Amino acid sequence: VDIIQNGKYLVYKVGKFGSDWSETFVLDLTTGKPAPDEFKLMKGGISISPDQKTCIYAQYPEPGRKYVDGNKHAVVKLHTFGTPTSQDKIIYADRNLNQGELGAYFSEESGEVIIDRIDPRYKGNAVL
Repeated sequence: VDIIQNGKYLVYKVGKFGSDWSETFVLDLTTGKPAPDEFKLMKGGISISPDQKTCIYAQYPEPGRKYVDGNKHAVVKLHTFGTPTSQDKIIYADRNLNQGELGAYFSEESGEVIIDRIDPRYKGNAVL
């Protein structure tokens, strides 16, 4: 659970399907109601920008009913709080990443985006 420091939003994650799949939701603390921000098909968390207006996250395509073989074709998206995730922009995609994972983070010092790619085609991780 993260509370965005401006006190407007509470961000929480719910595990799904008994694995590392999760969904992340946002509660508007000023109204007490769910915000339109719903992050689905995730295997990690979100990273909130230093100005706390946006976040980035890695999302995976619908893997099918059994949620196996679901590490294919992840993308990193940029989200503006208070808007539906259907409006999010893809800021990184590697369509050749068939069995790896992506992570995305904002640098606390500079606010730059850091993308971490775990790719079995190579030894170790790549930071992009």
